[in-house]
Amino acid sequence: MKMEAAMLGANVILIGNSSSRGNTYGNENVPSVSTQTVLFGQAYNSFPLNIEKLKEELKNKKVHYYLTYRLNKRMDYPEMTVSTKYDSDRNHLMTEITEVFENNGKLFVKINDFKSKTNALQVIRANENQIVLMKQLNNKIYNYILLTEKSDVLKNPSTIRRVIN
Repeated sequence: MKMEAAMLGANVILIGNSSSRGNTYGNENVPSVSTQTVLFGQAYNSFPLNIEKLKEELKNKKVHYYLTYRLNKRMDYPEMTVSTKYDSDRNHLMTEITEVFENNGKLFVKINDFKSKTNALQVIRANENQIVLMKQLNNKIYNYILLTEKSDVLKNPSTIRRVIN
């Protein structure tokens, strides 16, 4: 529950209801039932994005597509894929945010050469070093970690090699 909330951009979960059921042993006429706990909650972000400020900061910003995290809601942990790509001189490939817009109080971006089934990705975190984008498809949540030109990883190429190896 905490992992899913974090990947959706939340840092607080308000548990509204919970229910627990103990073991029930059965016999030849009645099936047994195992222990179960169900939690219901609402995810919140206590540090909301400053959308107006970010709209200006992210417009035409150059970024490097660094990592992808994918969480299937039936899994306990996300899968990570290193997405870093280099040009022939071993420089990090940079791309550009082409469009920044707000929809229903959420900030979205479109990026050149970014392959995604959804056209726009939601910004869930952003600072001067990195931008975290999110999309949901069916039972999966995807987080895309983009590094800005100010990121220490991009300033020192040996850092990224240590992270990957």
